[in-house]
Amino acid sequence: MIHSSADKLLLRDELVIPLALSEETLEIAERLIVHWLVEGRSKEEMERVLEEELALLG
Repeated sequence: MIHSSADKLLLRDELVIPLALSEETLEIAERLIVHWLVEGRSKEEMERVLEEELALLG
């Protein structure tokens, strides 16, 4: 189940992804969500990867 608020997306009550206005950031988040759901990666791994991707954006 996906829940959203003004500043974050909560996916399956487990993975919290900060939302940003940047199209590039949203594309990264979308890609990570797909990998998490399809490949069954752990919540911790996906959060770590997301943090690394966002850090590269500046």
